[in-house]
Amino acid sequence: MNRILSDIVSVIKDELSKNLPDVKQSDLENDGAVFYMNGKNGTEYDWFVNEHLPSFMVFYDNEEKLGAAKANVYDSGDIMLYLYDDGGRHLVKEIPVALDINDEDLLALAVVLRNNADEKMIWDAVGKAKFWKVPDKKVTAVYAKAGTVLPEDCSYLFGNFAYTETIDLSQADSSNVTDMRYMFDDCYAL
Repeated sequence: MNRILSDIVSVIKDELSKNLPDVKQSDLENDGAVFYMNGKNGTEYDWFVNEHLPSFMVFYDNEEKLGAAKANVYDSGDIMLYLYDDGGRHLVKEIPVALDINDEDLLALAVVLRNNADEKMIWDAVGKAKFWKVPDKKVTAVYAKAGTVLPEDCSYLFGNFAYTETIDLSQADSSNVTDMRYMFDDCYAL
């Protein structure tokens, strides 16, 4: 799943820089972060009714916050990317792109997004969101070394570590932590 999401983000960023060379990262919200626009209808609605995932978008960082790029990922594995200039007021180009993905992986991505965004009511989230982690079967234990300082925001830090049987943070300094929401979400093996 992470490869697919990375491919989607790469397509968006590559086409933005190629087709809108005058647009700098600083012109874009959160330096060009890709937002997953699942909205209140959610992934399932768009997948089954509109035959695509909710849009992935990059916004201009101006007063209007209009889109610079919008990517619709269809259930066929194709992307239709729309690029806008003039602060998002003018459609410049529509670019069809084919992802190298099979139906099973694309459906699995839709399920991951539904379960990890929609079900937790995380709407229109930044594409760097922590809930996009996919379980890694190789990580079976986590041990914090002495001197480890946990970040202020630990939300989803170990989210989706589904195969991890041990997480030992007894040596970690957690004095700065202010947010632990879903820190161990979907850690089924603990």
